[in-house]
Amino acid sequence: MSKHPSIRSIVSTSACAICSVLALSPSFAADFPAGTYKAQDLSMVFDGKGQYHVDNGGATEVSGTYSVEQGHVTLTDVKGPWACKGSGQQKGTYVWSFNGTALTFTKVADGCDERSKTLAPAVWQLQK
Repeated sequence: MSKHPSIRSIVSTSACAICSVLALSPSFAADFPAGTYKAQDLSMVFDGKGQYHVDNGGATEVSGTYSVEQGHVTLTDVKGPWACKGSGQQKGTYVWSFNGTALTFTKVADGCDERSKTLAPAVWQLQK
């Protein structure tokens, strides 16, 4: 038997590695329900490509990026008057749930109290 790996072995190993990376990569449209949601006077838009923003009466108060992995969404504030930019505050991770019409969040870890107090207690209704 040869001491060198066969081409079949190398291809199989590479294919497994690629599939593993794809399975663990953050996903957007496949898992997380992109769209526009409202809770009281606020509207939150998830674009399906990893960008979000929160509007209050038509003015964008915070915008940033989001990633989804294994039932968790991580929001990263980038800009806006409501953006959490202090040390340890920029990112917040939440378990999300969607029932077809409403999106809810449960805090996992977030150093920004303002974001968690706005996001977690609300029921975000999908806008048609």
